[in-house]
Amino acid sequence: MLSLIIYNLLLAVFFPFIAIVIFAKVLQTRHEWMERWGFMPKFRKRFVIWIHGSSVGEINSLRQIYTDLSAKHPRYRFLVTSYTRTGLLRAEEIMKGKNVKTAFFPFDFPLSIINAINRVRPSCILFTETEIWPNFLFLCRLKRIPVFLLSARISDKTYPRYKAFRRFLKRVLSSYTYVFAQDELNAKRFEQIGVPPDKILKTGSLKALYQKQSPPPLPLGKDTILWTAGPVREDEFQSIIEVYSRIKTRFPSLALLIAPRYLDLTSEIIKFSREKGIEARLRSKSTRIDAGLTVLDSLGELPRFYTEAKIAFVGGSLVNSGGHNPLEAAFQGVPVLMGPYYQNVEETMKKLAEAKGAWIIQDAKELEKALEKILTNEEMRMTASKNIRQAALSMLISKEEIYESIEKMIPGFSC
Repeated sequence: MLSLIIYNLLLAVFFPFIAIVIFAKVLQTRHEWMERWGFMPKFRKRFVIWIHGSSVGEINSLRQIYTDLSAKHPRYRFLVTSYTRTGLLRAEEIMKGKNVKTAFFPFDFPLSIINAINRVRPSCILFTETEIWPNFLFLCRLKRIPVFLLSARISDKTYPRYKAFRRFLKRVLSSYTYVFAQDELNAKRFEQIGVPPDKILKTGSLKALYQKQSPPPLPLGKDTILWTAGPVREDEFQSIIEVYSRIKTRFPSLALLIAPRYLDLTSEIIKFSREKGIEARLRSKSTRIDAGLTVLDSLGELPRFYTEAKIAFVGGSLVNSGGHNPLEAAFQGVPVLMGPYYQNVEETMKKLAEAKGAWIIQDAKELEKALEKILTNEEMRMTASKNIRQAALSMLISKEEIYESIEKMIPGFSC
């Protein structure tokens, strides 16, 4: 309780500065301002599901949740909120119907939160990814309103900060009914910052569970074989490019799409490639992916290329960064190679390797040998593709189980 009091005192101190930013960048009408203070749409019917996505990406991922629950429970009404104007406009565009209303998410002040919850009277609340609003969660706990965090994740950047405040966050996060973590890494992170283990379920991302993967943003050239490498770190991309410079003479139709972890590495990758005698193209200046090296200089597009990739190297693993998530490639049936530093995804990677859909290599020399073995044995690659997809899917609970976990916690939910 003391930590919540300190939190609200800090809010009071900094609110004038926050308000200036909100007025300047967000609020455009009196209507929006009123919603921020908790004057949300009222519902005549008692049963309301409150769905929140902070911006456009999260709203897109919640579309199927709304569609499924709306069809399954027609007597329910839905409030969809977002923290950004673009997110709210997207919600209005893709979640249409007489049973849904939209609004801005309120400020996390006690009075605005009390006002909002008393007006909406939600039966349950569904958040997505990373939503930690102490006053909101505390009041939901007092009122015994189930709150679920879907597709839960904590980024590499914010995790150290959350961990530093875990004593405060432990009380806040215990207010969640369930946290549906994207993967093993994020499940561990939520546990380490205070979510009780019995409240954490690994379900994968909403995109993996509910959405078909979009085709790649660029077509592949005729007979092109695509190898993806990413997200790669500083002091890691050099080994990838050196391997490609040696192996491309044996596989002239092989294309390497390399995705840097941070876009400011793009110029370094291009410079190093040219030093090795390889002309690198930028994805933004290409009309298709041909044999050669292409640098992905855009955010969020690597998973779309997995639909055409024959093999993927998952980065952050040849240097001691702990490894990135291999499941996005695995869900698309792409055999995976990872270096020896995969401690962030140890359990996941071991299961994929045991299923003979992924391989752990120790250095660039082993990476080259593994690539050559897979590229020269199509039957082996096809088997690995089938194995890794089955192994990845087996790590998830079904969306029906997610709905059951939600429904059993809500009094009077059954139709």
